[in-house]
Amino acid sequence: MVGFLQHHEQHIRHCYEETSNLKKLEFITMILYDAVFIIELFLRSFEWRIRIRSLPPYKPLLRTTIRYDLLLLENQLPYFVLEELYEIAFPNNTNNPSLLILSCQYFRDSLFNEDNILNLSNFEAEVKHFTDLKRHLLTYTYLRPQSRGVTPDLPCAIKLQESGVKFKQHVQGKCLIDINFDKKEKLGIPFSWLKLKVHELQIPPINIYDQTESVFRNLMALEQCHYPHETLVCNYINLVDALINNEEDVNLLVEAGIISIHVGNNAKVANLFNKLGDYIILDCSCYCDIFRDLKAHYDNPWNHAMATLKRVYFNNLWRSTGTVAAILLLVLTLVQAICSILQVV
Repeated sequence: MVGFLQHHEQHIRHCYEETSNLKKLEFITMILYDAVFIIELFLRSFEWRIRIRSLPPYKPLLRTTIRYDLLLLENQLPYFVLEELYEIAFPNNTNNPSLLILSCQYFRDSLFNEDNILNLSNFEAEVKHFTDLKRHLLTYTYLRPQSRGVTPDLPCAIKLQESGVKFKQHVQGKCLIDINFDKKEKLGIPFSWLKLKVHELQIPPINIYDQTESVFRNLMALEQCHYPHETLVCNYINLVDALINNEEDVNLLVEAGIISIHVGNNAKVANLFNKLGDYIILDCSCYCDIFRDLKAHYDNPWNHAMATLKRVYFNNLWRSTGTVAAILLLVLTLVQAICSILQVV
């Protein structure tokens, strides 16, 4: 291990923005101790979670603090160092999973429920460090291309709902940013032959914790520095920020099962997303088409009229039945009146 670190000392030093003043032995010792601690932590966490099927025995607060501390951009070790030291420690050992699986398992329960992260057959990204790995896990299955151009101003979630947009939890979403605006036909109530057009904004569920802001800020800072033309997480925050103006919008998304709040209240979550987008530069967006479609839908007066009609007269089975019965009665009365007039004439 020491030989590998000595051989790659300059390469490791160049991975950091600031120049370290530590001497060679001190620098190598620091990197070695940090790497050994992380590998041991990952192995123990994997052992308890997968094989013993319980949480590690150390304190929950300490466990959470360490996990999120390892995602801070300023605390990163180059991933190639961890991979090589892990291979040196466990050469050709089939009893232990790869470092990538260990890393994914360790970070899997923050933000997004990444149930499919252990299926890494298509994962081909070159990982720089843990913050970069977290970004890949939240975005690597998303195939929507980025488009240049200014995105239009978007009405908030409450206003979009008033224009007929339904918000739905995207349970089939493969990653956090997998957002779709789906237009489809739905059978009417109570008559199966009556088809109504439904416009759904499908958003994967997200968990909000105390550390959510820290995680997002580190991911966004990484994109601003290293992925200025692939700002996927920044695009996601920009869209959610547009949807959320106040706690009423958050409440709408909570009721739809999109946001799960594990700290604070709706107002705190609204303030969180409203602040995250400050001073962020977006060169392009992967949601340009969604912005345009939502804006066009909202600007169409017909959609507002139909949404009001559905909300007032067709929001449940009994009211829908009563409305249709009243319309049929009115039609039959009109037909009877016309027939009476024709008989007289």
